[in-house]
Amino acid sequence: MGNGNIYNDSIPPAQTYITPNDSVSTYNILYIGTNACGIDSLTKEITIYPPDITAFIEVPGLSFCQYDTLVLTAFSTPGAINTWKLIAPDGSLSGASGDVALFKMTQSGTYTAILYASRCGSDTDTVRVTSLPAPFVDFDLPAFVCAGSPVSFNNLSKDISGVLWDYGDGNIDVCGVHVYNTAGIYTITLTAFSLVNNCPFSVSKTISVIGLPTASFSPSTFSGCEPLEISFANSSTPSSNFDWNFGDMTSNSSAQNPIHIFQNDGTFQVKLTVYDAFGCFSDTSILNIIVYPKPESKFSFPNLKYCHRYDSIPFSNLSTGSVGQEWVLNGMSFSTLNITWLPLDSGIFNVLLISESTFGCIDSSYNTIDILSSPTCNFEADKESGCEDLTIDFTNLSNAAKNFIWDLANGTSSVEKNLNYTFTFPGTYNVRLISLTNNGCPSDTTIKTITVHP
Repeated sequence: MGNGNIYNDSIPPAQTYITPNDSVSTYNILYIGTNACGIDSLTKEITIYPPDITAFIEVPGLSFCQYDTLVLTAFSTPGAINTWKLIAPDGSLSGASGDVALFKMTQSGTYTAILYASRCGSDTDTVRVTSLPAPFVDFDLPAFVCAGSPVSFNNLSKDISGVLWDYGDGNIDVCGVHVYNTAGIYTITLTAFSLVNNCPFSVSKTISVIGLPTASFSPSTFSGCEPLEISFANSSTPSSNFDWNFGDMTSNSSAQNPIHIFQNDGTFQVKLTVYDAFGCFSDTSILNIIVYPKPESKFSFPNLKYCHRYDSIPFSNLSTGSVGQEWVLNGMSFSTLNITWLPLDSGIFNVLLISESTFGCIDSSYNTIDILSSPTCNFEADKESGCEDLTIDFTNLSNAAKNFIWDLANGTSSVEKNLNYTFTFPGTYNVRLISLTNNGCPSDTTIKTITVHP
């Protein structure tokens, strides 16, 4: 039974356990059960508390400063259940439980602390402490300050004997004037001491320290041919206002990421000046942009009438500032300085000359040329031989012709487009068709042989 008694009954008699008045005792009860199948045991612990409870409070002092934490320690009889009640100077109540109680003394005046100890009986203890009044502490500060600039804090505290300023960056002094060298949010704590009891009180406020913006940007390209369009990517930090000077006598831009077109050739100094939202600082970044001149593409050809298949056309390259060229004409491309072209078709043709400079800049010139249609002569006969009298239908298949002359090689001629003719004498006849146009282009002739048998 843990107290020296041992029993073999299934239910033992009531037991008496004792403990000293100044300590808690424990007893271990062992129960062993057996049967034909084996043996098993179970142990349980009982706790014995002292029969009489005494409450006792230990306090580190009887007077404190307002806003101090009052630490109350219970030295009641061991095993006692300790609960606390604190009565503030204005009569308001607060409570706690446990061997140690912590109370914030937010009022000045007398606090009454009561300890209630209970377990085997109950008891109380009471202590009264004085909370000495803290001073009135306050200060003013700006919402922000620029890094590297001094800032003054205005002390509004009253009836104080001294102060300590904690600037939140590891620096503490009594001045109230400070310089922050690194951007960030800082907590400033002012601690002031009362005139009478030297009681401290602290007030904390935050200030934003604005850092130096850094101007930085990159162009989509550093060089190119006129007109040169460039996108500028702004990587400045931190900043909210921008001033772009493109160095080409155009208006400045306040856009964050502007797009600018340099219309003329030259070297241009682009400047980005950035400002933070508070006007504290500015910074400028400068890059050079090189704009290359483009060549001037130009060509000429004689202002004449040209007939297809007959007239070759000379094209002369009059470009300046170029080192290479490409002619595009009727689906063909040529790279020679000058070209001569024999048109094989009639119509209006586009002539394009692309000139290229040393820097790869290009310029194009363009013109059209009207190629006149030259007639194409052709005909067919429904028969090419036969007996006299031989009648033949001649069908005119000519293109681009306006007028026609048939020569039947027997002294007979006709200006009809199509012809029906009877050969009445035997022989061999070289029938000739001449196709003509009225645009000044040369005529065309076709001959077919007709044989007439007797």
